[in-house]
Amino acid sequence: MKDLAECKPKLLPSKQKLIFSEDTESFDSEKYREAVGSLIFAMTCTRPDISWIVSKLAQYSQSPILHHWTAVKNVLRYLKGTRDYKLCFEKCEDGLKLTGFSDADWSGFEDRKNASGYCFMLNKKGAAISWKSRK
Repeated sequence: MKDLAECKPKLLPSKQKLIFSEDTESFDSEKYREAVGSLIFAMTCTRPDISWIVSKLAQYSQSPILHHWTAVKNVLRYLKGTRDYKLCFEKCEDGLKLTGFSDADWSGFEDRKNASGYCFMLNKKGAAISWKSRK
């Protein structure tokens, strides 16, 4: 990933809709899996904001194409641009207030599978304390 050290940062981890054409050349699957594995570690430990795109990219680990690698590089560029973002837990004068959000998409994917997820936070400005996204 040394070639990405001087890359231009991005503000969003991916496009809203990912459309991968099948007519491009295949990409080195070992290099792809290493990059996606690193993204999975970052997503699990500190960066829930990339969980959707990383889970989508992980689905193509067996036989990635060049378009998939481009999407991985976009996520890495996003992480570079947002490296100062962090989960902050601060003391609140009003006391603790648990806030939760959830969403579901019933058969909205091209493979007709359901997706759902949730996120729980303490206080309005608090960091996420629990989150999950599932297809």
